[in-house]
Amino acid sequence: MPNLRPVVIAGYGVNESYLLKRGLASDKITIVSQGKPCYHPSLWSPEFQLLYDDFTATYASFDPMFKRMPMYGLKDQYEYAWAKAALKQGKQVFGALWYDAKYATNRNYELEKMFNDILDKFFLVDNQKYYSTLTRRK
Repeated sequence: MPNLRPVVIAGYGVNESYLLKRGLASDKITIVSQGKPCYHPSLWSPEFQLLYDDFTATYASFDPMFKRMPMYGLKDQYEYAWAKAALKQGKQVFGALWYDAKYATNRNYELEKMFNDILDKFFLVDNQKYYSTLTRRK
């Protein structure tokens, strides 16, 4: 099985699993670009759109979960001490482009609704589940 990792699409680290957690809007943390959360489909390049379409068309035959593209997430829950430091660093680095709904003084509900557009395209998966699914192809 070739070691393909076409799904590593952005390197904001701690951002990934909060971005893809379904649930309360208060959990959403992201980088904002052009007024939208990063990873938003309207921000994709034509090349990434093609990669996404090719990936989902090919791998959906492996398992129904691949009707959306997986995104690797980190174990970045708050109980891990390094997560708090990483979040603080993210805010320092990205400044006004960093949106943390849990601690925002001015909530942006329009921005938070856009997470659903992302969740319709991706799901969060760890390496073990991802590769074990690929190797047990029917």
